[in-house]
Amino acid sequence: MPIKKAATKYHRQSEKRRIQNRATKVTLKKAMKEIEKLAESKDLNAYEKKLPEVASALDKAVKRNLLHRNTAARRKSMLAKKLKKA
Repeated sequence: MPIKKAATKYHRQSEKRRIQNRATKVTLKKAMKEIEKLAESKDLNAYEKKLPEVASALDKAVKRNLLHRNTAARRKSMLAKKLKKA
């Protein structure tokens, strides 16, 4: 455990951020899995409705520095391609 007061405060802050980041990552992973299932089931209407939600989740992850912007762009592009292909 930290000894200095400032170190204790920093430890608390980093723990809080870690929990928030983890929650965001879990939400993003769930959204990606859901949309993958929709792609497999060929339910285009649901896929089309879910796509903006997933794109938004990816953008939020980029904004919070959880993903690189190119990674998010690549994933959004991949999802849009699947929709267009179907």
